[in-house]
Amino acid sequence: MSSSPIDAIRVVVRVRPLPGTKAPYLPSSTTSQSQVYGVVGCLSSDPTTLSLTGPTVSDKSRSKRDDHSLPQQLRTYAFDNILPPPSTNDQLYVESAASVVTAVSKYNQDGTVFFYGQTGAGKSWSCFGDILTTKDLSAKSPNDGVITTALRDLYSPSPPASPTLSVHRSITFFEIFNERVHDLLSPPPALPK
Repeated sequence: MSSSPIDAIRVVVRVRPLPGTKAPYLPSSTTSQSQVYGVVGCLSSDPTTLSLTGPTVSDKSRSKRDDHSLPQQLRTYAFDNILPPPSTNDQLYVESAASVVTAVSKYNQDGTVFFYGQTGAGKSWSCFGDILTTKDLSAKSPNDGVITTALRDLYSPSPPASPTLSVHRSITFFEIFNERVHDLLSPPPALPK
């Protein structure tokens, strides 16, 4: 599902594969309940539905939380789009940030792309891709991150609409970590002497 520049908010979820695999864990009809504990996956053909298993609500006591023999409950959540493994950064860009870049560059609107997830969930890879190992940043790579692609699209030369038109663009880049906001584009504070 592609969004238009008039969409206010879209929530796109990217599911990371289980460690050591390239595909999501999708239980079969012979999989026991204890084998799917805490599994996240796209269990239906609907690209907007995410399902996960976990203990039933009545079994959430701290002492039993990791007991995989507890009764399991399938929970389903709906989002604007779900990208299961092995989705690419390019697919993520098209589904999440491309419409924001279009709104900023063509319709003079403000735009925000927000990444959220626990440590190790793949946010840095989704944002930057292989930028640290790329020699030519002007060349498109299949592993470009969402931010890399957005900046390339936003600042790529385009014919001016009018010779007298002046365009001003600014970027902010924040990280929220441990409930503190860090401006990642400002110079680091001076160390005390």
